[in-house]
Amino acid sequence: MNEIITLSSVLGSLLYYPLSHEQNQVILQQLTQWTEGEHPFLDLLEAQQQDAPDTLLEDYQQLFEGRESMPAPPWGSVYLDKDQVIFGESTLALRAFLRQHQIEIDTGLREPEDHFGLMLMSLSQLLSDAQSQNSGKVLLSHHLLPWGYRYLTLLKQSATTQTYQCLADIAQQWLEYLQQAFSVQPVEMKVYR
Repeated sequence: MNEIITLSSVLGSLLYYPLSHEQNQVILQQLTQWTEGEHPFLDLLEAQQQDAPDTLLEDYQQLFEGRESMPAPPWGSVYLDKDQVIFGESTLALRAFLRQHQIEIDTGLREPEDHFGLMLMSLSQLLSDAQSQNSGKVLLSHHLLPWGYRYLTLLKQSATTQTYQCLADIAQQWLEYLQQAFSVQPVEMKVYR
């Protein structure tokens, strides 16, 4: 379970903060020192070495902050709300769920909690409490899986760097692994994007 907690937190950070963020720099440095067994991040590290830092930042800004338009918005309500807005009904449902489990997301910004990266970090917090592991399944089946695969498909298609394309692949494989490991299926919801 510790690996699931750690990898959910790592992927959440890599998909929330820019790669140049201090926390992600520490993560990437630690990943370069990973020598045991299969290395799921090897392609990511190689791609990051090939992509120029300013190109990575531009790609991050387009994919996660948006400029004129966002080809792959990282917020669940954009996919699950009929009007494709942030802070939609699904965001409010997730917020209530997180409060019920005493998880407060405070990034210092007024932003929706249903950001893909934040949700992976929330999953990590839920799973670190043995009594909340069933709640982790609910987070996956009700709040992340219904839209997560669609988001990751758009993320990979929209990324201009190999690094973010690779990160989308890793995250997709991770969702598939989590779905199988916890034997959960996404709740059927209409995806509007």
